[in-house]
Amino acid sequence: MPAGAYSAIVYSLNTTDRVKDNQRNNLYFADVVCNRLYQYIVFNHYQWFAFDDAYRNQSIYRGPVGVNGNQLVLDFGVYQGQPLAAEVNRTCPGDVTPGFKASAAYTGISSDMQGRLTR
Repeated sequence: MPAGAYSAIVYSLNTTDRVKDNQRNNLYFADVVCNRLYQYIVFNHYQWFAFDDAYRNQSIYRGPVGVNGNQLVLDFGVYQGQPLAAEVNRTCPGDVTPGFKASAAYTGISSDMQGRLTR
């Protein structure tokens, strides 16, 4: 996560299928997504929105075209991740007692998985 981030979104990515990246390397889909997508969507609302929409609708995300003509293309319809849940543990300074730390924990699933049946 970027320094200073106070929240996050968890995405389930396909970790079993290999795809060719822009350099023709045969890598796991999840590795291509994580290694290439970060540079496009962090601090860029439009690119994050385009990625999130493609992910949620199981369609294709197309990144910006680079100076050499390469473009990141991710097909979330073909390469779907598995259902998952996340557990969040937070700790922060207490508001009255010096040295006291307040903690909270919660578990959740992604909004695109909510209401889906598992088989």
